[in-house]
Amino acid sequence: DASPMGIVTESSSSSSPARAVRLRAGGVVLRRGVESSSLEVLFVSRRKAPDCLTVPAGKFEHDLDGGSFEACALRETNEEAGVECEIIFDLGWYLGAAKDHCETRTRFFAWLLDFDCETLVVASATDELLLDCHKGVATSLLRLLIRHRLREPLAVEDVSAQHRAVAALPAAAASTARVASGQGELDGHDEGSSASLPSAFVPDPRFAAMGHRAILPLQDASALLESSLASSSLVLADYHRWRLCCAVPEGPGDMPVDQVLPLYANLDLLNFVSFSKGCYVGQELTTRTKHRGAVRRRIFSVVAVGDESEELSAMQKLLQGVEPDSPLPAACLQPAARGIALPAGAAAGEDDEARQVRSLQPGTEQAESKKVGVLHSSSGNIGLCLLRCDGAFNTAESFREAPLAADSQLSTGAGLRLALRAPPYAFLSPGEKQ
Repeated sequence: DASPMGIVTESSSSSSPARAVRLRAGGVVLRRGVESSSLEVLFVSRRKAPDCLTVPAGKFEHDLDGGSFEACALRETNEEAGVECEIIFDLGWYLGAAKDHCETRTRFFAWLLDFDCETLVVASATDELLLDCHKGVATSLLRLLIRHRLREPLAVEDVSAQHRAVAALPAAAASTARVASGQGELDGHDEGSSASLPSAFVPDPRFAAMGHRAILPLQDASALLESSLASSSLVLADYHRWRLCCAVPEGPGDMPVDQVLPLYANLDLLNFVSFSKGCYVGQELTTRTKHRGAVRRRIFSVVAVGDESEELSAMQKLLQGVEPDSPLPAACLQPAARGIALPAGAAAGEDDEARQVRSLQPGTEQAESKKVGVLHSSSGNIGLCLLRCDGAFNTAESFREAPLAADSQLSTGAGLRLALRAPPYAFLSPGEKQ
């Protein structure tokens, strides 16, 4: 029987507390019947058990690392679940057929997992996860999670009335806000240090240059916003302006539901997508698009300048002098008084004339230009553009190449000249993004 059994054993020493342990059935899967091929640890647990430990399917191991099946199973259990265990007996082999009709062999063992009930979070009765999502898709996401819950003992509910998502922006964001309002850049002023933030704040998991982020109870969030840590000069519009400087798309405004593939929105570069672990709805299409080399659309930053070609040359020279892994500097922003602004307020991806991005070759007329992209979010003279690239942009390394011909001149449908810049997080390793 593969169902777990509750076992409580007392230590031989009367001064030691009792140990709570659980018996689990698990296995090491051998794909295609070859013992040295990929391995995966699986666990079988009783549904609706309040103390159930469910371990996600592990990465495929390419070999046994010179050890036995038992050693591989114990190592994977520790890596996947973070718990130490011992194998008390071998249950033998099970032969079956995978979806591709190739033979699959599973080596089953009985596991004795030693739980430290004070520190193992997964066994806690108060275990919960808070999900930070765009309010525009919160209702549909809630329905989706409930639909895919199946028979798992999960409670999924909307707690937005009791919690707030709070962003702590870096000092550079304050500089961009001042420039946009015509006040000039900050001169060596630091708006605060991340060391002074409450422990609930973590670096923004998308891109560390976005600052820090936390989900706080409503009372704690209100108290924090009224404290000396909060900047009274920054508003939500300043957050979105800094987000555009970092080329980070967000919500249905940049990623219309069922219209933009995750790779087109750079989600694989922002820690949203893993190609090495897990199984999720849409995985097949996303993986196939990447490995077929078919990622020909990507999100880029664009900066609008005046009608004079000298202004465009000056902006391009400014961007070339900025480190490629840094957000757009405040010097790129044009004060609102100049009246240079990208179209805003339309639905994302709406294909009207003003939001089109067109490419024109030198020596040709505007009527001969071709559409190469569409504007999404914008703030003043900066925005995000979903660009159709000349070649495949399957990985971060692709952004080291120009997406269009070197002599291409970009403009909006309304005639605003555009300077193009690759997203800064494409030039960082996954560890550096944090």
